[in-house]
Amino acid sequence: MSRIPSGRGIAAELQGVGIVNINAPSAAEKKQEREVFFNIELLHLLATIPTKMILGVTSIVLSKSDCTGQYNYSRALNALVSGYALIDMWEANLERGIYTHYSRQGASRLYRIYVTKNLSERKKEIETVVAALTDHLAVILRMELDIDIIRRGRSYWKINAELMQDAQFQAQLRLQWKRRSQQRKYYSDIVTWWERSAKKQIRLLFIRKGTGKTRNIGKWITSTIPVYMTFYKTQKT
Repeated sequence: MSRIPSGRGIAAELQGVGIVNINAPSAAEKKQEREVFFNIELLHLLATIPTKMILGVTSIVLSKSDCTGQYNYSRALNALVSGYALIDMWEANLERGIYTHYSRQGASRLYRIYVTKNLSERKKEIETVVAALTDHLAVILRMELDIDIIRRGRSYWKINAELMQDAQFQAQLRLQWKRRSQQRKYYSDIVTWWERSAKKQIRLLFIRKGTGKTRNIGKWITSTIPVYMTFYKTQKT
């Protein structure tokens, strides 16, 4: 994974497919900054990814069909789209405007997803949905790609320090420590005792308590993070 120092661009590779997301300078007074971003900063970022690419763009429009009022046109972005032969996945037209943001001044399509030609036929569907904590619509692109499903391995375990504020848990921990300490004499040294006995039981105590707490919280918390891209694995025969 690589990123632009300003935070306006980030890129990652997923088994031969480059996924890039950029947030370009958009204000009219930032025209020079915007051109530098597309002509210099972004090109360095794109040099790190494969020829298959999915590009998400925010804050810039390219034609009058993207908005109902004035717009900040970027020649550099237009040159980038043409140079990489990128295809707009929405396929908007003048008769059917599609917008991702509405205001008193008008409507605009500020969020777009482009792909290279070698990926364009893999699109299953694209849509806009209401997203939490923002007045912009999220754009969701679903594609079918020849990639293996990522399987997570074992991760590192970390003590949840917040549990130490629970008086009941503190009592359970003291009792567990007392029991483990009584077993110390059966081990050749303190390291062996810690690794084979005390550490395992204390970790299990934290996990059980933390799982129960998470389960209770999960009853009333719902996810508010919108999904922007969904990939499907192609079944190989």
